[in-house]
Amino acid sequence: MRELLESVDDGQIKQLYALDNSRLSRNETTQFTLSVAFRKHGVKLHTNALTTDFTNEQDMFLRRILDAVSTYENTMRVIRSRLGKIRRIREGFWYGAPPPYGYKIENKKLVPDEKERETVKLIFDEFYKGTPIIKIKGMLDRKGILG
Repeated sequence: MRELLESVDDGQIKQLYALDNSRLSRNETTQFTLSVAFRKHGVKLHTNALTTDFTNEQDMFLRRILDAVSTYENTMRVIRSRLGKIRRIREGFWYGAPPPYGYKIENKKLVPDEKERETVKLIFDEFYKGTPIIKIKGMLDRKGILG
């Protein structure tokens, strides 16, 4: 985005194409920043649906409406995605990140990893004994664990 704005400021871009409004920016701050730069430098934005002349007030009115709709759609998409992940977690499924040490993923669910079980037990035993974390890390490093 920074490179795009620098090219606009340098006058290298006068016509810009984006597949649709949502592909160019995902939040109000970026939309505003682009609109100001495009207006200042006379850049026309082309999408599959329309062409926006940022010096034309009617085009700018429509652009603001489309930007608001795009921001709303993106916000709703994020909310739905989060709710979907929460639902899957409540159903016992793992949400897609690498599993924590001591676990593996089977059938999209976390299950204990038998190969790492002893290491996890060692970590907790040492911690329970009061061994400082840095010393536990040193023990693991010497054994070549958690690399």
